[in-house]
Amino acid sequence: MFESKGGVFFIGGVGFFAFAFLANVVVPMAMFEREVTPVLDREMHFALEVDEDETKLVKRLDELRAAHPRAFRTHEGAEVAVGLDAEHRFVKQELDKLQEEFPDALSVGEGAEVAVGLVPENRNIQKQFEELERRYPEAFAEHFGEVSDETCAQALRLGRQVYIGEGCWHCHSQFIRPVSNESLRWGSVAASEEYDNELQKPVLFGTRRVGPDLSRQGGRHGHDWHAVHLFEPTWTSPGSPMPSYPWFFDGSPEKPNRRGLALITYLQWLGSWLDEYPYYEEFDEVKGGQY
Repeated sequence: MFESKGGVFFIGGVGFFAFAFLANVVVPMAMFEREVTPVLDREMHFALEVDEDETKLVKRLDELRAAHPRAFRTHEGAEVAVGLDAEHRFVKQELDKLQEEFPDALSVGEGAEVAVGLVPENRNIQKQFEELERRYPEAFAEHFGEVSDETCAQALRLGRQVYIGEGCWHCHSQFIRPVSNESLRWGSVAASEEYDNELQKPVLFGTRRVGPDLSRQGGRHGHDWHAVHLFEPTWTSPGSPMPSYPWFFDGSPEKPNRRGLALITYLQWLGSWLDEYPYYEEFDEVKGGQY
């Protein structure tokens, strides 16, 4: 077979398709089957602590979890259900009933995300949103009013829409690959739970990396840096091919409009749920006190 050109191409073609199947089917399936901790609070919902006397609620939740173990995960002492399939939707219906019966102990968010005995989950994005209000008080008051769970959720949704609409995903990926030591540059390898939330449907893996990956962007830079970078990228990154976005501002980086504030909020959200926030990469220990 190797004596003819056709035979060589045949063997090469079979090998190529075998490798493609392994890389695009087997490996992703193995990654998504891992036991991982889910990303919570996609809509800034809260759950109040369960009263010790409410043993009935705890018992019924235990029964529901035992009947549908795949619909639940544990995160920092909280039981969490994420509505993705028929089984989870059934769990959501049961939890809605429990919420009506125990309104002060159970919080059920849209999309069947539930947390029991859990206080505000994503503190990092809350702090970032509060800081955004302090940094741009006039613009923030005009476009979002006061800081709240609802306004933060509005900003995150709008920010994602702006990110998609302006084509940011075309030059920036949101996927840390398990190759080329990417975790040393960008942080931990992407896991399936990162895309199991409202702000990642559909996923924004991107098409290429003209700019850096943004999966771990939250907390890397301050709001001022993002504002200036969006207004004129070369001011923060000389030689950057990124276009400027002056329509996100009212004349200067000091005056972001609603879309500008929303996009900054969304960028600060990326990776904010990770334990290693905002130090995602692995750093070598500094020896001898020298930098």
